[in-house]
Amino acid sequence: MVLLSSVSLARPDLIISLHPAARAAYEWLEAYPRLIDWSALPACFTDALLVQPLQGVMRYKMKTSEKGTTRKIPLEFQLYAPLWPARYWPGNQPPAGTLLLYDEESAAPSAEDIERSAWLSVLQLLVFSVNTNSVATLRDNLQELIPESVSRSLFGKKKVSDADLCRWTGLSRGTLIQQRQRIRADDTVAPEPADPLALLASPWSADREDIL
Repeated sequence: MVLLSSVSLARPDLIISLHPAARAAYEWLEAYPRLIDWSALPACFTDALLVQPLQGVMRYKMKTSEKGTTRKIPLEFQLYAPLWPARYWPGNQPPAGTLLLYDEESAAPSAEDIERSAWLSVLQLLVFSVNTNSVATLRDNLQELIPESVSRSLFGKKKVSDADLCRWTGLSRGTLIQQRQRIRADDTVAPEPADPLALLASPWSADREDIL
């Protein structure tokens, strides 16, 4: 695990760029298929998502005062994780006040470690990708579990509705209804009882415990 030594805030005069070692991971992210239409999501939700803390490396410039003293001025923050917010930054820059976690260049992780962190940040999307056949269940579980206060804070309403989900994903209301009907049908199908004669006639194995 990389231990970051400094914390700062994003501001207009600080350049925010992509770390060179994270370039390939970001290019893969750019081509990643999306189920959700970002522009259709509530602004209060997307605004909250875009101010999540960022990891990176800080580059400095040296400035000498009239008295001859020299100090380091933060010049550029090179982002490497998480990478997905950069796709949606207005003006290609994070919102002012976004928390920046960083090391200086001289104490930064190796290029290999940075590359690994960048890929891990985007491969999370692959691991947690939504199964489009389960969108109705996803919404129903969200409605059941998310606290009302959190829902109002993030989505501006008490509950996420089917209409919201259809607008965000492009799926039809009929698709959600069909998914729920299929789930109910699967739940009502009773398993076939085991046939004792068939079990006795099947080849015996010392590992089997189902007929003991």
